[in-house]
Amino acid sequence: MVGKIIKIKSAYFIAGDDSFSKEKRAAEIIDKILPDKSARDLNFESINCADLTADYFLNLDEKLKTAPFLAEKRVLVLKNYEELYIENSNRLAAYLQEVFKDPAKYDACLILLTKDTVSGGKDLSKKQYSEFSRFCEIILCFNPSDEASLKSRLLARLSASGKTISDEAAAVVIDRANGEVRELESEAEKLITFAGKKQRIEIQDVKYLVSDTDVNEFWDLSTAIISKNFSAAMKIFYNIFDHNRPETACLVVMGALNHNYLNLWNIRRLEKSGMSRDAACGKLGLSPYIGKRISEDGKILTENDIKKAFTILAKADISYKTGRMLAQPAIERIIYNLTAF
Repeated sequence: MVGKIIKIKSAYFIAGDDSFSKEKRAAEIIDKILPDKSARDLNFESINCADLTADYFLNLDEKLKTAPFLAEKRVLVLKNYEELYIENSNRLAAYLQEVFKDPAKYDACLILLTKDTVSGGKDLSKKQYSEFSRFCEIILCFNPSDEASLKSRLLARLSASGKTISDEAAAVVIDRANGEVRELESEAEKLITFAGKKQRIEIQDVKYLVSDTDVNEFWDLSTAIISKNFSAAMKIFYNIFDHNRPETACLVVMGALNHNYLNLWNIRRLEKSGMSRDAACGKLGLSPYIGKRISEDGKILTENDIKKAFTILAKADISYKTGRMLAQPAIERIIYNLTAF
C-alpha cells in the first residue's frame, strides 16, 4: 500500500485482489478532487469496462477535455479494467500518452480499477503494466498473505477506536476473516460496535458479542428503524433473534443502535464545525464506507429526533438490565418507539 494522496494526478491505476482497499483508495481520490457533493453529480462518471464499446473510446479525448462545472476537475472511473478488449486497452494507453505530453489540456482525472496483478493477469500484460507505470500513479492493494499482516491491520483498526485485543481473541477474528480484508474490517466493526465502552477485547467477547449474524443485518435494521419502517425492522430483528441466544441478540442490537446514533450525532456535530465527512470519520475512527452509510441514513433525522432516540435506548437498557423486561420484548419496544415518532 502507498501513503495518503498528497497531490492530484491526471490518472491512477489501482490494481490488486483487495477490493475493499481499492474502493477505499478510489473514494479518497474522488473526495479530494470533488469535495463539494453538490457538484459531484455533474463531474463524475463510473463505468464498468465490460460494457464499453470502441465508439466510447473514439470520443474519450473530447469527453475528458470537457470543462468541469464548478469544480477543478472531472472524474472518470473505469472499473474492471481487465474486462477491456485489447484494442480498447491500446486506445486507452494512447490517450494516457497524450495526457502526459500536455496535462494542462485535460480537465479530468482518470481512475482505473483492475483485479489483475502486476505480474500479468488475464488481459494485463507486463508490457501494458510497464506502459501504465509511466503515465499513472500506481496503487497496489493486495490481501495480506500472512497472519502477521492481518493481525497488524486488525490491531491498527481497533486502536483507531481506542481498543486493544488479546492474542487469542485476535486469532479467532483473523480465522473468521479467511484472509479477506473486507471480512476483517467487517469483524472489527462488529467488535467496536458491540463492545461499547469496553476497551480491552478478550476471547469471551469475540465468542459472545460477535455472532454469526452478518454485520449488514444490523445496518439494515438501523436503516429500517430510521426510515420508520416498523414491519421491515421487526422482520430483520426476528431473523437476528432466531440465530442468536436471546440475551446476545438483545445486547448486540442495543449496542449497534446506540453506536450508530452516537456516530450520527458526532459526524453531524463535526460537519457543522466545518470538517468534511471523511475528516470526521478519521477523527472518530470510522471507515469512509461506514461514515457514508451513517450520514445517508441520518439525513431524515433532526437533532431532536436523535436526542429522543438516545432517551428511548437508555430507558430500554435500564428496563432490561434491571430485569423489568425480557430480551425480546425490550427490543420490540425499542423498535416500536423509535419508528413511532
